[in-house]
Amino acid sequence: FTWSKIQVDPNDGDRITGIVSFRGSLIVFKKRSIHIVNGATNDRQFTCAPFTLRMGARCPRSIVVEDDTILFLTESMGVYGFDLNSVNPVSTEIEDEVTSGLVWTDAAADLVCAGYNRFRRQYLLSVRRVGESYNTRTHVLNWRSGAWGRAERCGNKAIPSCFAEMRNGSSVQKLYVGTVNGYAYEF
Repeated sequence: FTWSKIQVDPNDGDRITGIVSFRGSLIVFKKRSIHIVNGATNDRQFTCAPFTLRMGARCPRSIVVEDDTILFLTESMGVYGFDLNSVNPVSTEIEDEVTSGLVWTDAAADLVCAGYNRFRRQYLLSVRRVGESYNTRTHVLNWRSGAWGRAERCGNKAIPSCFAEMRNGSSVQKLYVGTVNGYAYEF
């Protein structure tokens, strides 16, 4: 077993917050930048190029791959989408509600989580507010209409700590939410 090492601007003082595979490339997110990594047939020959040095994914678990776009939460600019060609805002309607009052320490940013419901085409973003010790608000972006709302699923019992997709026995892709009190719910 050998390790291949890819340098992603290691001297910028910024940590890697997420890595996703997207359209044949490896997309590397830092807090303040996005990089695109491509490989050759030899696994030791990679190219890594910054796409933008103006914004990145502040919250590692906010990064979700929708069919044609990667969605993520930035530190001060809300939810953005990246499609290898451009980075565009998707949360302008609720940007203040999503980003104001958030606790922006690394530990708190690590608690923010998101999921994507492919069947309903919804991006779900769970955040905590100042003074709270867990995520208490889940915002839902309807990808078809572009409208934001609040998740009201599972009553008040579902305090999301993570999301995951899984195909059920009928081969239907479903979104599940894991909660801080030890339950998993189909969303």
